[in-house]
Amino acid sequence: MPVWYEKTAKAREQGQLQLVGLIQEQHPERCALFMQWQQMDFPILVDSLNVLDVAAVPNFSLFDEHGQVIHERWRVEDFDSAILKPVPAPEQVVEQFEIPNIESLAQEAKHTQDANSWRTYGEALFNYTDNQELAVDAFQQAVDADIDDGIAWFRLGAALQWRSESEHAQENDAQDARIAWGKAREINPNQYIWRRRLQQYGAVRNKPYSLYGWVGEANQAIIDRGETPLPLHVALTSSELATLEEQQTAHAESHEDPDPQDRIFRDENDYIISKIICTPHKIAPGQSVHIQFLLNVDIDKKAHWNNEVDDLCIYVRPPDTWEVSPQFISFPNPDTDASTEMRSLECELVAPNTHPDGTISIPCFCLAFLCEDLDGSCLYLRKDLNIELEIDNQALSLA
Repeated sequence: MPVWYEKTAKAREQGQLQLVGLIQEQHPERCALFMQWQQMDFPILVDSLNVLDVAAVPNFSLFDEHGQVIHERWRVEDFDSAILKPVPAPEQVVEQFEIPNIESLAQEAKHTQDANSWRTYGEALFNYTDNQELAVDAFQQAVDADIDDGIAWFRLGAALQWRSESEHAQENDAQDARIAWGKAREINPNQYIWRRRLQQYGAVRNKPYSLYGWVGEANQAIIDRGETPLPLHVALTSSELATLEEQQTAHAESHEDPDPQDRIFRDENDYIISKIICTPHKIAPGQSVHIQFLLNVDIDKKAHWNNEVDDLCIYVRPPDTWEVSPQFISFPNPDTDASTEMRSLECELVAPNTHPDGTISIPCFCLAFLCEDLDGSCLYLRKDLNIELEIDNQALSLA
């Protein structure tokens, strides 16, 4: 995009051309940060659901002032401002877009009960309202109506991910989003956008290039210019931020078991709330999977992290034939004495080259210092966890 921005500068300055971008990002503010970093100021439209059914990116098209397509799949080397001339209006006026009537769409979906109507209703809810519950339900109705509707599965995943990052999040939203995206890709393995969405959250070694490794450089460059970087409302995972060098050097690591005799007291009162997200949820032998652990303290029980002692850590105990990187994962303590934030830790697993189909449970555990209350007992506890994966010799690879 920066190349196009530079190539079209003169035509834009002379009022001959207006650039408009369209992205299929789940989180559009990341594109906004990129635009700020590159000092580009044209509008960006967002199509997180891929309603336009884009199969690959980037694509460049030229439209005239009447909305007619002049060139599709335009290449930057073919750009010539000489073609940017006024054209007569067409005999048939291009239809103007109007925001859909959501209530009418709801009535139609409930009346027809077909996948397409439920999808259309869900798209309107996702794009023009904040009602995550209804959007998720609409797309769920769509896949219930047609289990082979890959588009509905993909959009259900996007809606679930949206809800997982909100105050209305349900326990399995993030994992269910990955399952939905995986089902969409099983139905149509050639859909580039669906593949990239899974790769975004997947194992480092499966990424085609560094997807967001530029974020740190961008923030620093913006600060050096005396500006404030635009905020990212959803924190990036270390997998998303991985650089090309980290992708090339990803390898299995081993670490001494911090509780080899299983003697550390268990978190029997469930002070620690845990969630495990696997991307993808289904792999074939020899394939890798990204694991994200989300841990929090139960504030209803007045628990909080004790940051005055050792860092929280997770240790993974895979079968001997599996690889894990890293096996020992730690979360650095914040500077405050006590806190209640959610803590995210990540690792990657690689299945052996031969493995029977079925579900496998890989044990792991968290070790953490926490206190029952500000004036209560401070404890060192172990929270036992299990990574649940589905092994399928026919599963598609993300690499």
